[in-house]
Parts: sequence; structure tokens; C-alpha cells
Amino acid sequence: MSEYYYLISSLPELTAGEEFQSHPYDVFHTFVREELSSSDYDSFRRCSLLNDVANLVAILENPNGIVERSWNTPSCFDRTELEESLQDTDNMPTFMADFIWDFRNEKRLYPQLKAKDELLRRMMDAVDAGTAEGITGFTRDYLIFEVHLRNLITALSFREAGSPYTQHVIDFDHFSRQIAASPAVDFGLKGELGLMSALPDAFEGLRNPVGAEKAVVKARWDWLDEQVDYRMFSPDAVFAYGIKIADVERWLKLTPETGRDRLDSLLERLHNDIRKTTQETAS
Repeated sequence: MSEYYYLISSLPELTAGEEFQSHPYDVFHTFVREELSSSDYDSFRRCSLLNDVANLVAILENPNGIVERSWNTPSCFDRTELEESLQDTDNMPTFMADFIWDFRNEKRLYPQLKAKDELLRRMMDAVDAGTAEGITGFTRDYLIFEVHLRNLITALSFREAGSPYTQHVIDFDHFSRQIAASPAVDFGLKGELGLMSALPDAFEGLRNPVGAEKAVVKARWDWLDEQVDYRMFSPDAVFAYGIKIADVERWLKLTPETGRDRLDSLLERLHNDIRKTTQETAS
């Protein structure tokens, strides 16, 4: 039985609490912080680094204090840690530490990009090359998939609006460069779109923004399910649930009814998976 059998099998009880229904991610995060090993917890935190990119640039561009609503959660580093990093970068990933130094010295590696996109590009260059500290395995694969997904959404949104989008795509690898360069409906990627293949149709005409967002979340959740597969009690499964719960929390804030549907769907799947896996293990 996996080392996280207790953690995963305890989630139904955790999710039944009233506090979880209102603030699912905070409750989940507090629970797994105590249950995950230190290395697995660090990997879990780093799944949220895309939000840290935006948060760090917000601090650098607004030294007198950022507007609270511009703070993105969940994040790997909290606000205090990022603010302290401006004085001491020793505990920050190299791509962040280098960016802080370069930003203050007005040095740009990608001057055609906005500051946030430049830091994201630097991060993804390191992730793709396998040189980003602590970003391996599931965490690395997820960050690459998530930036691919965001690049595709960006291109589809700008294309539907009749606006150029090349400079808004983080073109750190072949997949992303193809999105930035190709005028084809499928960006010349054909079968490479994989679980994202439904998105071009979902964004066509932007007639149904909510439907398009649902298609985005479906692609993300399908990818997470594919990565975890039958490893129900693995660290990857914990990370995947965290990412899904963060999605649910965003839906609860934006459209409570849809968020509630997403939460119910997630909990039903959780119960079914635990029951099925437990029965298979016992037989």
C-alpha cells in the first residue's frame, strides 16, 4: 500500500467539513502540509510557481506596496518570503534570483516581452532544460503542460479578437514556438494537441466564454488523471488533487453554482476511486 494511503483515504472526511466547502484549497493545503514528506511538500508547492512569477513581478514593479487583489494564490512562496527575497535571494530559485538582479540593473534577456512574461520565459527555459532546482518529475511535467495550455488559450483568445499574439506566447519549446508562428487552425500541431484538441472549437467565436473555460478545466483535469492513472495513493495523486481543488476554489468565487458542480464531481470521483482501489487491494 502506498505511503499516502492514509492521506488520500482521509480526504472524504476532510471534504465533508463546513470549512472545506467555503475555502477548499486552504483546508486541503493545511492538511497535506502536515502529511507530506518535506521533499514531496516542496514539490507540491512548486506546482504553483506560475503564480509566484506574477507575484514577484508585482512586488518589483510596485515597491510601495501592491494592491491586494493582484496577489495570486495558491503560490509556492508567501508574500513575506518574496518581499524578503529582494534583500536575500539565497533561498530563491536561480531563475528568480537572477531576474531580481537583472531587473534592478535594467538588464533584459527578452526585451520584447513584458517583465512578467520575461520571468516566465526564464523559468520555462530552466524547466525545459532540466536545470530548475527542485522541479522534476510530475512538477516539471505539470508546469510544462500548464504553460502549453496557457499559450494555446492566449493564441486562441487573441486570434478570435483579430489581434496579433506572437509576443504574448512564451515560446520556450517546439510546441510553444509552433503556436506562436503558425496561422493554421490547429497551429500546425495536429495530433500534438492531445487532450487540448477540443479547445480551438471551444474558443471559436467566443460565443460561450463559460463553456470555453470549462473546456480548459476539462483538458487540465484529463491530463492530471492521465498522469496519475492507477497510482491512486502516490505523491502525484496528492498534487493532482491540490491542483483540481485550486480550480474548484476559483470557480466558487467566480460562478458559485458551477463551482459547486465541480466540487461535487471531484468528490464523487474521489469516493469512487478510493472504493475501487481499496477493493482491488483487498481482493
